[in-house]
Amino acid sequence: MGGGLSGLVAARQLQQLGAEVLVIEAKAAVGGCIQTHRGAKGTPMEMCATRFGPQHSYLQQLMQAFNIQRFSNGRVAMHG
Repeated sequence: MGGGLSGLVAARQLQQLGAEVLVIEAKAAVGGCIQTHRGAKGTPMEMCATRFGPQHSYLQQLMQAFNIQRFSNGRVAMHG
């Protein structure tokens, strides 16, 4: 399965059920469209980032489990 957030969640759930899982990602880093790019002056820019509020507790738990950082403005960054 792919290395986007949905693929990582599915792989984790299958592993928890005892399945052997192989995650294959075409890009250099996992995270799907959740990626941090740097501008010419090193300024971080979020590509396809989405805002997550405190009501998204399950998603925030998954982000923590996969080491996806959440910034104070609600944006996220995935570091492969």
